[in-house]
Amino acid sequence: MAGTIKTVTVRRDALRDIHITFSCDQVPQAEQGPKTGLSAGADFGLKDFLTLSTGEKIAAPQPLKSQLRHLRKAQRALSRKNKGSKARARAKLDVARVHKKVANVRNDWQWKQARMLLLTFDMLVFETLNLRAMQQLWGRKVGDLGFADFVSKAGWMATKLGRELVKIGQWTPTTKRCSSCRHVQDVPLNVRVFACERCGHTEDRDVNAAKSILEEGRLLRSGAARKTSQEASGVNTAESHGL
Repeated sequence: MAGTIKTVTVRRDALRDIHITFSCDQVPQAEQGPKTGLSAGADFGLKDFLTLSTGEKIAAPQPLKSQLRHLRKAQRALSRKNKGSKARARAKLDVARVHKKVANVRNDWQWKQARMLLLTFDMLVFETLNLRAMQQLWGRKVGDLGFADFVSKAGWMATKLGRELVKIGQWTPTTKRCSSCRHVQDVPLNVRVFACERCGHTEDRDVNAAKSILEEGRLLRSGAARKTSQEASGVNTAESHGL
């Protein structure tokens, strides 16, 4: 691939595998995908990883959950080994091997899913979430799904394919807002169907939230919405982020 190499970073991971990273300048713009004219909002959830404004629900693998038994077994074996012994060093590698398998499965799925979504839609809109607070409430599953990492990968893929990724503010009441008339009302977490008190519109609560996210993203993109804080919004475009 053409370009000028600026820096080379060499590192060794816990399994002693060597990784080489090149930072290049003057890299030709990658070929962008054809425009589809479609946009979608995406609502993150624990039951369904993403619910799109089109009504599609996307489930994500939970690699840590599937490898938890092996991880606990490896960690117990590690705890029984004497510090400084060769057996303990081998046991540490066994633990690192499980962690790497979990990370590889998650990364592979996220890259493939991000590419598929951004080949389908010209613009994707996500909601900024307080993932640390969510992890305190719902535990390990939030980290296992890796929503923040997925959005980061989707942003990179959007730049590569010439798409847009928009992030709306954390405090936007997308779950409480009717996607039809924009009326805001309280919706308990156990209520899975949104029923608007004003216009009578009824819809799956996650699909309704995804539609509200898309609408807010369009307003933000058009300049009709205004930032209320430094974290209120973000837009990734091919023009503002070079590869």
